Amino acid sequence: MSFTYAGDASTLLEVIRLESGDSDPKASETISDQEIEYFGEQNGMTDLDIAPTTALYNQILSVAALVAEALAGKFAKEASYSAGGMNESANQKAGECRRRASQLRRRSKQAAGIHVGGRSESDKTAAKDRTNLPQSAFSRGMHENA
Repeated sequence: MSFTYAGDASTLLEVIRLESGDSDPKASETISDQEIEYFGEQNGMTDLDIAPTTALYNQILSVAALVAEALAGKFAKEASYSAGGMNESANQKAGECRRRASQLRRRSKQAAGIHVGGRSESDKTAAKDRTNLPQSAFSRGMHENA
């Protein structure tokens, strides 16, 4: 089982690790490259060695959510321990991973937003001004040579 992470987010695999929180090879629990590739294949991503693009952002977040859930499952199997006044609860780590998975799913749904046309001009202008909304990639006259 291999673990690849250089820290430069140059491949889909690295971005998925970064988003899921699985970027520390020295952590007690990690997800292997092969397991991430399996999750990628389930989401239509057959090659995780390519550079990330914004077009794949929704899929990246969906796969990262699956990885975070798999990490939560691994931490849930661990026992909590205490040594020298330090407490480490695997249950807490599992809960953090589940929360991260939930956040990633929420973000992936936002990234998949669709712009609906036919609204009033004032609604369209207000939507353009709200930078937290997904912006339309298409507009009237976008191919006109001005």
